Amino acid sequence: MQTRKFFRPRVAAFRQSKGITGIWVALTLLVILGFIGLATDVAHVVLVGHQLQNAADAASLAGAQIVRADPAEAVRQAIALALENKADGEAVVLELTDVTVGRYDRDTRTFTETLEGPNAVKVVARRTEDSPAGPVGLLFGRVFLQNSINVERAAIAMVGGGTGAGLITLDLHAPQSLSLSGTVTLNVDGGVVQVNSDDEEAAVLANGTPTLIAPELDVCGGCRFTGGASYDGDIVPSRPRGDPLWYLPEPSVDAAPERGAVNNTGGEHLTLQPGLYSGGIAMNNGSLTLEPGVYILDGVGLQVTGGDLYADGVMFYIIDRTPKNNVESCVKLVGNGVSQISPPDPAKHHFPEAALYEKISFFQSRSNQNEATFIGTSQLLLEGSLYFSECNVNLSGTSDGFGNQLIVNTIEVSGNGDIHINYDGRFPAPGNVVFLVE
Repeated sequence: MQTRKFFRPRVAAFRQSKGITGIWVALTLLVILGFIGLATDVAHVVLVGHQLQNAADAASLAGAQIVRADPAEAVRQAIALALENKADGEAVVLELTDVTVGRYDRDTRTFTETLEGPNAVKVVARRTEDSPAGPVGLLFGRVFLQNSINVERAAIAMVGGGTGAGLITLDLHAPQSLSLSGTVTLNVDGGVVQVNSDDEEAAVLANGTPTLIAPELDVCGGCRFTGGASYDGDIVPSRPRGDPLWYLPEPSVDAAPERGAVNNTGGEHLTLQPGLYSGGIAMNNGSLTLEPGVYILDGVGLQVTGGDLYADGVMFYIIDRTPKNNVESCVKLVGNGVSQISPPDPAKHHFPEAALYEKISFFQSRSNQNEATFIGTSQLLLEGSLYFSECNVNLSGTSDGFGNQLIVNTIEVSGNGDIHINYDGRFPAPGNVVFLVE
């Protein structure tokens, strides 16, 4: 009786302890399963986030490729490329409001929606309640009455290099490949400035108080702006761009009719015909009217220090075949008179080479490294591309029409005037740099 009396309470206590342990095991397993479920859902959401980010990155890069040329098409390209990506097993569908065209300022790291001079595309890839594919479903979240979650990722890509360059310096290594000095203002309207030099210290050097105005400066090397030098556009690290006129053949010298030399010093009013001027064309008084065609200049090249020059539908080709009396063929357009030069246009100038040399007003032989000099005045009106791929060009003075494009080896811009290059989209430098900024 005594033994039985004490045995029963011990059995009851054991059974009670076993019941409590079972409850704790069940609760612990429930917590562990909850953590496993939470970790599974978190991992799934993170994966979907990465997938959306990849889609946003790719779509923004696709749009930035052509945003300058066609903003509307840039939006379409971004939407199309996003569809080639999947998030949570479904194609990433962008709505028009998910793609924004604008300008990105790298200094302030700000994006502004605009269609005026856009350089960037922003894309938001979403799996949310109001997106076409809906939110991301949760597996274990339902236990806690959370069936889904909104996930979105954004990316901004911008383009450097532009659809074209109004000023291109081709030398790959020259220090001060683009040099600005004095109080000059250089305005490259409508096109970027491309500097191929990789000189780390100063591929671009601005001394004094010059002002550079351009939507973008693409440079392979370093920039130095000292004193009061000013530039407010984007400076974009770049790769070298090829010569956009590398394919252009040089005119045939042997086939051109010989015209000798012209040296107008007496105030005559002369009309010239295209051909080979073996002694070049020089003028310091009077006037010259050039009939449309290609003028191949040897001897002094083109030297205008005074008088009026009218050349409609003309391309000057400067060679250096026969230097005489230490005279080197080059361009020196420094007169104070009227100088109006426009390039061939096959729609209105009917000569055999008009289509080949359309839009080009100056072409210095690729074997001629003699420096070219242009000093502008209010009466200087140059149209067309000025192509000096192997020489340095000196610019100074004032002109609202300093050509539509300058393609040079190196360039020095100086003085206290205002120089305008009115780029119109011609001869784009090959290639653009497109990259993610956010």
